[in-house]
Amino acid sequence: MNLYRVLVEYFGREFERRLRKRIGYLGKDDPFKVLIRTIISQMTNWKNTRIALKRLESKLELTPLSIIKAPIEVIEDCLRPAGLYRVKARKLKILAKRVLEDLGGDFSKLKNKTLEEIRSYLMTLPGVGFKTADILLLFHYKYPIMPVDTHISRITRRLGLVGRSAGYEDIRRAVESTLEERDSDKMGVLHLMLIEFGRNVCTARRPKCDICPFKEVCEYYRIRSRSTRTL
Repeated sequence: MNLYRVLVEYFGREFERRLRKRIGYLGKDDPFKVLIRTIISQMTNWKNTRIALKRLESKLELTPLSIIKAPIEVIEDCLRPAGLYRVKARKLKILAKRVLEDLGGDFSKLKNKTLEEIRSYLMTLPGVGFKTADILLLFHYKYPIMPVDTHISRITRRLGLVGRSAGYEDIRRAVESTLEERDSDKMGVLHLMLIEFGRNVCTARRPKCDICPFKEVCEYYRIRSRSTRTL
């Protein structure tokens, strides 16, 4: 199943071009700021994350040294809108200390490492799991790896690309295997298209199966249609 081709036909070439441009911007994101956002966003929504992040940026530079030097009470106060502010402030302190000690605050020092080495290191940092590590690997380090979020997990299970009990790595490999040419830009576009598709078509509740370009090969649609006919 060529997910990329079907989604480009569905969204259009202009949408694909816009996503390629967006990938360029994502690649310029400071990895340390990406990790800060990840920690702040845990157990809250994007609106609260954005408010807390802006409060933090208004008080100090988002660099490892600045986080280390800042009084923890100041960081906690900035993070209040995102909840769990004491836990998150401690995580930011630990993260900053590790990044400064290990890399001198410079993530470009990892660029000579292999995908597996970078991934393993990133996942030793507080608040970093598979998805966050893979986002940095894809957009910052330009490795053709597929970060898996809830939308991508839902889509692959419904299509029958993986079983119901499939874990993160199973889903990642299944999506990656649908790309004939595995380069980082194409993987990035596919990642963003799948998220857009999950938000607007293959939604968690009341998916819009009638306009879905995958419905002829979708396990979920087949079972759902059969259930409807028997009612």
